[in-house]
Amino acid sequence: MNLPPVIHIGYHKTGTSYLQKNVFENNANLFYRVPQSEIRDALILPSPLRYDPLVFKEICTDGPPSKRLVISNEYLSSNIHNGDFHSITIAGRLKMTLPSAKVIIGVREQVSMIFSAYSQYIKARGSLSITEYLCSPLTKRFSFDHLQYHQLVAYYVELYGKENVLILPYEILKSNPKLYLKTVFDFIGEYNLINGVNFDIQKKVNPSMSPLTLQVKRFFNPFIMKSFPGLGKTFYFKPFSWLFSLIRKTLKVLPLGGLDRKVETRIYSKILEKTSDKYERSNAQLQNHTPFDLKALGYRL
Repeated sequence: MNLPPVIHIGYHKTGTSYLQKNVFENNANLFYRVPQSEIRDALILPSPLRYDPLVFKEICTDGPPSKRLVISNEYLSSNIHNGDFHSITIAGRLKMTLPSAKVIIGVREQVSMIFSAYSQYIKARGSLSITEYLCSPLTKRFSFDHLQYHQLVAYYVELYGKENVLILPYEILKSNPKLYLKTVFDFIGEYNLINGVNFDIQKKVNPSMSPLTLQVKRFFNPFIMKSFPGLGKTFYFKPFSWLFSLIRKTLKVLPLGGLDRKVETRIYSKILEKTSDKYERSNAQLQNHTPFDLKALGYRL
């Protein structure tokens, strides 16, 4: 009996890299994961007039028939910086080519999600404060609505059926990795894989900078980064790169945990202020689609 394909759509910042690298890629004898570039070019990027379902179908049949097909790409759920643009269209394309599948949707408490996205923005090149990041014309495509997960979840449930859609909170991965993995394997029908799987379930794929280091980098970014679209003016001056590198190494060895927590608390309070009334109803509806107690995991209901 052939097991149905696995579709993993993200969201961003929900342990997608962990799942991709430590479950699918490290078990290549069981899974054929379609390369990210092929998913992007054949499924995500084409406009409605240019999309060719035969091209996507072809990449889905490239793998060995003995292996289970995996479509995993966090852009299938769109992006926090462009709302839900294209996500419904992509869901329809997936259903057309893969009418039977097991769909995994990772979610994360919204304040934590925004904090993580903002941290990634600074790591990339950004220099805006958290308030500017959420409200500035430079990031006008930032979408609070994107994190109302229930809407996209409900659409996938409509397409594939509730029994074929797993809502997986990121917080379970952080607090209980074994339960997280067991939930995934049970859902996709690989019941015994957890017993002999060859990977480190504690491995962190994308380690973060400390909150204090990130804020220092934010101030240095206009001087250590060359011009980049959408991130404002830069004043690149190479000696500042050396100076930041020195400061970063120094911060790593100093006992600054209290200051780190202070910086983190200040950013979180700003995010809470901007999201105070945005997600309770959405999370209440999301709770209907997951066995995990979202309120106990920190979600506002």
